[in-house]
Amino acid sequence: MKGVILAAGKGTRMLPLTLARPKPLVPILDVPMIEHIIRGMATAGVDRICIVVGYLQEMIRDQLGDGSRLGVEVEYCVQEQAGGTGDAVLHAAEFIGGDHFFLSWGDIMVAPPNYAALAERYRAGDCDGVLGANRVEDPYEGAAVYQTDGYLSDIVEKPEKGTSKSNHNNAGVFILPAAMVEVLGSVPLSPRGEIEMTSALLAYAAAGGRLAVHEIEGYWDDVARPANVIRLQATMMEFSHHPASIIADSAQIDPGAVLKPPLYIGPEAVVGAAVVGPNAVIGAGCNVADGCTLSDSACFAGAAVGVGTHAEHAIFEMGARVGSGTSLTGSGSEPIYVPAE
Repeated sequence: MKGVILAAGKGTRMLPLTLARPKPLVPILDVPMIEHIIRGMATAGVDRICIVVGYLQEMIRDQLGDGSRLGVEVEYCVQEQAGGTGDAVLHAAEFIGGDHFFLSWGDIMVAPPNYAALAERYRAGDCDGVLGANRVEDPYEGAAVYQTDGYLSDIVEKPEKGTSKSNHNNAGVFILPAAMVEVLGSVPLSPRGEIEMTSALLAYAAAGGRLAVHEIEGYWDDVARPANVIRLQATMMEFSHHPASIIADSAQIDPGAVLKPPLYIGPEAVVGAAVVGPNAVIGAGCNVADGCTLSDSACFAGAAVGVGTHAEHAIFEMGARVGSGTSLTGSGSEPIYVPAE
């Protein structure tokens, strides 16, 4: 099966993490988001993937190459200017050809079993495609998904808060028929002057197309802001590991360290007699000195945290350096960002 991943946007809501990288390369548990997505697609039988790139595209090309490291074939197409999610898919039209395809936004993270579950639903043979939908209290920030007998009947982009009669949101993961490309080419522009995927989905369903709705299970996250990174890392560790501690064999940990799951300590990381966790990620090659306390925080690869540092709700950029005795306290909605030197 073919796959398409939309990765062209600037990720302005994710600033400052996207000052020097495209959002799909923001690491979650030491791995760029887009690699989590590719590995998930591969479990669904996707073996060829087109990445729609734009902002800082060379970084994505350098990271993924031809995809062989991840067991898939990767190629690229370029969306030079933002024109909506539907416009991004149209840029991959030549790649899609006459085949159905798996589609994901480049900043949507779902529990890995959902990829294969979408493919299984599609292969049941009683639908033209599958739309993933996650359950929310109110889909006002996304798109409300309505269904009849398990098939899409309506989808409303960003309904006014409190008005939606559906608790399902467009999850940003799909399996779609090749005919969707033709539909995208004919839908009117949105009020923002863009080609929206939701418009094409609605038009396809209104014309009698059968798009099955699959409810996302486990977890779903639109990784829009730095706070999502901290929240999601805990969710992923707790979902995939019991107990929720992931420690690389090559990590060096002082016997006096206190480790509180969920936590992740990556390859070649060095942890002194520190208190790490709960919800702490120490990336590959990081150094956390004696007397530190880190919770609800992420140290990206190569960061160094000085003696006696206290960090709560903080993100340390790759290669960041923090001197001894530093105190960093952010919040659940706005973690402190420590830039690289």
